Amino acid sequence: MKKSRDLLQAFEQLNNKISEFNEANIVKGMERMEIESVIQQVSRLHDKLAKHMKIVERKFGE
Repeated sequence: MKKSRDLLQAFEQLNNKISEFNEANIVKGMERMEIESVIQQVSRLHDKLAKHMKIVERKFGE
């Protein structure tokens, strides 16, 4: 149960960071490759969190 809650909080934090990034217009001073790198990192993190969420759901039946 705690793992599930932790993962939900991690997803929420990830979504908040993405929103902050978009709202702050940080992209104006960044190179295209830097932006693509950030997007890839976020995508990998999202995939890892989704994988762990599925494992927790199977294990704890939530």
